[in-house]
Amino acid sequence: SLAMKTQTKLLLIRIAGVVSILFTLFHAGFYWIFKWAETLTVMNPTDRGILLTFNLICILLLIYSVILALGFTHQLIETVAGKSILLFFTLFYLVRIVCEFVYFGFQMPSSIFIIAICLLPALCFALPALIKSK
Repeated sequence: SLAMKTQTKLLLIRIAGVVSILFTLFHAGFYWIFKWAETLTVMNPTDRGILLTFNLICILLLIYSVILALGFTHQLIETVAGKSILLFFTLFYLVRIVCEFVYFGFQMPSSIFIIAICLLPALCFALPALIKSK
């Protein structure tokens, strides 16, 4: 059966945490990067509020993933609750990959970059939760 060293699991989770820092910073910059002060004026106030709220919640979830991945690494692989959290963050990134096709329309080469950069933390969160320790 498939097994993985505990140190490898811890490293994978920490890699996912570092990548999640980059996603956090990127999402924190959305307002300025995408010029939302201007571009979102075409939306009705409710839809604009929903979008901005969801982005803030996304930032909060990403910060939480970083804190857990870098600060509670051992607990994530040693407990059922920890493994469920790892699988939640796996799903978080997998949903973003699906959205690349559903909402953004697959485009070369940007979609390949998005898929790869989301697949990395998805796998780094998933493998320690799904594979037994050596």
